[in-house]
Amino acid sequence: GEVERGEVDGDDGKGNGEGFKRVLIEELPDEEEAVGESAGGDLVEELDGGAVPRNFRQNEQNVTMIVRVSSVDEASVSIKYTRTKVILDFAANLKEGRTRYRQTVHTYGDIDPLSCRHDVSGTNMVVILRKAEADKWAAFEGAERSDNPPPPPPPPGKK
Repeated sequence: GEVERGEVDGDDGKGNGEGFKRVLIEELPDEEEAVGESAGGDLVEELDGGAVPRNFRQNEQNVTMIVRVSSVDEASVSIKYTRTKVILDFAANLKEGRTRYRQTVHTYGDIDPLSCRHDVSGTNMVVILRKAEADKWAAFEGAERSDNPPPPPPPPGKK
C-alpha cells in the first residue's frame, strides 16, 4: 500500500494543481489574522451556494424578491441592476461555512435600475425592483433579453 500512496503524491507534485492549492489554503488562517480582515477577506475558502432560493411578491410599482438565505454578509453584497436583469453576488456565513451565491435573474418586465434597492436582515435579503412601467406582471422571471431600450419615438412636431 505504501508505494501507491507515494505515486499519488508524485502526481500531485507534477500536476502542480490541486495538491499545491490545498496546502496554500490550509496556511491562510494564521496570516489572515496577522494581516487584518481587509487584506485577507478574499482568501476565505467559500462554498458554492448554487441557485439562490427566492420568492417574489409584487404590486403595481415594485417587484420584491425575497432571497431566502440567512446570515448574509452585508459587506459582501454586490447587486447590479440593468433594465432586464438583476445580477446577485453575495456571501452568507452559514453553519456549513461561508457560502457564495452568484445568480443572474432575468426579469419578466423592464425595471428601473436607478430606483432598485436591497435590504439585508439576519434572516434574508430583500431586493426591491422598481418596474419601469406600473403594471402587474404575469410572471417574475422571463427569458434573457437585450438591455438596449427600443429607440425613442420621434419628438412631436411642435416647435
